Amino acid sequence: MDRGWRRVKAAVAIPVVAILAPLLGPAPLVASPGGSAAGGMPTSSDGDAVPNSALIPDDRITASDFELIGGWRVPQPFCRGGLAIDWKARRVFVGGHAQKDEIHEYPLPPMGKESDLDQWPIVERVATHEKFWDRGHAGALDIRDGVLWVSPRVFYDMKPQPLTLYGKDLATGEIRTQSTALSQPGFGGGFVKGADRWLIGCGGYESGQGSRAGPTLATADGTVLMDRANHGTMVFEERERRPPNYIVEKDTWLGLAPRNGVGRWAADRVYAGGVWRPRGLLYWAVLGVGKLDYARQSETFGETIEDWLYSYDPKDFNNVAFTRWPYGTVLGHEVDAGGRVYLLIRNQWKSLEYQTDPAIKVFQIKRANPAEKTMAVWGPRPEYGYRPPIVERSVAFP
Repeated sequence: MDRGWRRVKAAVAIPVVAILAPLLGPAPLVASPGGSAAGGMPTSSDGDAVPNSALIPDDRITASDFELIGGWRVPQPFCRGGLAIDWKARRVFVGGHAQKDEIHEYPLPPMGKESDLDQWPIVERVATHEKFWDRGHAGALDIRDGVLWVSPRVFYDMKPQPLTLYGKDLATGEIRTQSTALSQPGFGGGFVKGADRWLIGCGGYESGQGSRAGPTLATADGTVLMDRANHGTMVFEERERRPPNYIVEKDTWLGLAPRNGVGRWAADRVYAGGVWRPRGLLYWAVLGVGKLDYARQSETFGETIEDWLYSYDPKDFNNVAFTRWPYGTVLGHEVDAGGRVYLLIRNQWKSLEYQTDPAIKVFQIKRANPAEKTMAVWGPRPEYGYRPPIVERSVAFP
């Protein structure tokens, strides 16, 4: 049984497939622009990953494929995060101060194209949307048909409840809800943008119970596509892979010592979800580096942090590759019809005394020279190579 990837229970999946398979078929996720998927990965004879830079599929998106083309500055010190853009109305929505439950709305002026971020236009707030969701804070934002949606994230959640999405009709003010059977700590706080259907997911560490040792993905109706064990699992293989650039005094819920040059997720974080592209399912992870110590009470309990781009196969959501991300910590995502990726990056400039304001950086994804991709991909182990029976795949893979 695949322990690293959680799938729909057979007792639930088979009846659903019997009903939906004739309608859904094997249709893959589709984006506005075309693209092709990545291939499989070789392993050593015992199934362990071979950390060789040549193993990254040539067509898989990595950090070197992102080309910065411009952006805007957002005047919000200590920004909570979350990003949504209403392309028809030319409005951008961003989470407010980290200690407030509010969302700010800004008209979107022409994008700054200068190489100097300090020359980019500053968006001007025109409205503030006070909290219209129940528990937690607005971990992620999305706009669908004039409705501003929130996927909440709950701090120190000791009694997790199923995830509920909350929407506000921007024309009428009506509040809507969409209930799911998904884990709030596991899937709350994130939308995955860029596909032809509504995807949610986030994962990573959050205080309390039930957060995940790696990224997650599901459809908005609650079908799980990718999941991980709870962040405190002591089973090494159940945590997502990561660079072995951390130290723990002993194995605890906080972290498991690297083995054979391979690390596993500790109190590592994902903010606001991710992005699906035809060449990769993408998440921006904040990893704790150096000695991990809970007494620090910091973001990851590490001596410092590093930002890494995690890229999965866009069809099977396996064969993970991770590369250093050089553009700053990502707090929100958006994708336009042309396939350009908009990322809310924290601490990029200062509207007041300190550099704590975010910027929206716009990237186009180019096809990098494979020789430039120097970071190893870690996979597949047996859990990454797992393929469920066809009756289950119709549910797990839309």
